Amino acid sequence: MERKVVSGIMLTLLISMLTLAFNIQLAKSEPAAWTVDDDGPADFHTIQEAINVASPGDTIYVSSGTYYEHVVVNKTLSLIGVGGPIIDASLPATVDPSAAQWNGMTILEDHCTIEGFEIRNADNFGIEIQADYGLFKENLVEGCNFAGISCYAWAHDGVSYHSSHDNSICNNTVIRNNMGALLGDAYNNLVSLNIIERSEWGIYLCEYARNNLVTKNSVSNITGTPGIAGGYGIAVGTGSHNNLIVGNNISNNVVYGISIELLGGGFPLPHDNSIHHNNFVDNTVQAYDDGINNFWDDGYSSGGNYWSDYSGVDLYSGPYQNELGSDGIGDTPYVIDENNRDNYPLMKPYPWATHDIGITSVTTSKTIIGQGYNVSISIMTFNYGNYTENINLTIYANTTIIGKINNIDIASRNFTTLTLTWNTTGVAKGNYTITAEATQLPHETDTADNTVIDGWVFVTIPGDVNGDKTVNILDCILLANHFGHTNGNGHTQNTEEWRKCMNCNINCDGNVNILDCIILAGHFGQRWP
Repeated sequence: MERKVVSGIMLTLLISMLTLAFNIQLAKSEPAAWTVDDDGPADFHTIQEAINVASPGDTIYVSSGTYYEHVVVNKTLSLIGVGGPIIDASLPATVDPSAAQWNGMTILEDHCTIEGFEIRNADNFGIEIQADYGLFKENLVEGCNFAGISCYAWAHDGVSYHSSHDNSICNNTVIRNNMGALLGDAYNNLVSLNIIERSEWGIYLCEYARNNLVTKNSVSNITGTPGIAGGYGIAVGTGSHNNLIVGNNISNNVVYGISIELLGGGFPLPHDNSIHHNNFVDNTVQAYDDGINNFWDDGYSSGGNYWSDYSGVDLYSGPYQNELGSDGIGDTPYVIDENNRDNYPLMKPYPWATHDIGITSVTTSKTIIGQGYNVSISIMTFNYGNYTENINLTIYANTTIIGKINNIDIASRNFTTLTLTWNTTGVAKGNYTITAEATQLPHETDTADNTVIDGWVFVTIPGDVNGDKTVNILDCILLANHFGHTNGNGHTQNTEEWRKCMNCNINCDGNVNILDCIILAGHFGQRWP
């Protein structure tokens, strides 16, 4: 009996000890939080000291201040800047590995988070995920500023991924650097929502960079070094392929908005990259493509890119842009070169606003009208927004209102063509410019295309079909050339010859026939003023 009691006690003690050991082990494995402040109360006064002591999985909070360090992150940690701490890498290098002495911060591990720092005066990269020490992945660099770094040649970059994958660089600001973001032989990385300005290079994919997503970045005023290199908003270099470049704002870059070419030598050519829904605005050369099989649009009806120098119009729709009606896509391709084109250029910067209508054309059935007769004015309007809108139009001849069209519903991503008949009885002879104005929608911000001046009408003597203010034999000859035509048939619509034919239909019944000849004869020999 006594032996059983002792055995029971021993078993109980053993279970308790195992439970305690298990709990201690759990407690030891709980991530810790450390604080760094360069001159105030904290666990550490330098970032590197905190990294050296911390265990994988810990979080280090760094208070505002300036830290003169070359930081090496050699374990899985979260480094969170509070109040915008500055890492100034201008001091003499004392860190190992030696390559890190040129960086503001070097990451040598997976699953690190770097957030909220400003990094200055790095001689190589602001932050480098250094694949020479392993194929590092799933790191997040977010909300950092890389500013005020003096630049030359290939040094002083913002963020670099070499041969790393599944990393994210998001919501960072890079100003006056050599490189905004460099992805060399890197794959499955995300570069998103960054602002890159006034640097030597913007975003550079090189050395077989592949399957990366570059999206929603703003890359502007990339200058380059005169006589050396740079000035590229986005560069896709040697062997880089299957990258998706979508939804970026690329503007005012001094060499290229985007370039796809061999950069730095080597082969093969960059290939099979997809570029769409980007806004290319006022770059010296919007795009250059010396690669193979790159795609400059996302097909119909998703569309391609917005090009600020595109001069086409939007009167047609459909995959072949041959169906009457606007669709927010230009009717003709944007030509990059003889081998590359954006087949579906966007008429407005991407993304289109939630509430946005635009007048895409104002056309008149005739350009020359006999005083007292009618001319039809057609207004084509497209709804770029996400909701059905109720629109109101006002139409002017010069500054005089000649009609209104109210309470017309137009569905999202659809067009409508509205027609107003203008009777010219009592209208003074002369030239009239036709303007259509759509009332601004609630919450509409892009109103530049709510007013369009596009149509032109010359009011003259009935029978003056050539508009020279005289009814004579020249008008008879012109009418005879189009005699028998109905609604301008035999001529391509909206061409000059088509309009001449329509002008010969003096009584506006759609037919050029004997009735028009009679009207012309009744005014033959008249002139004005």
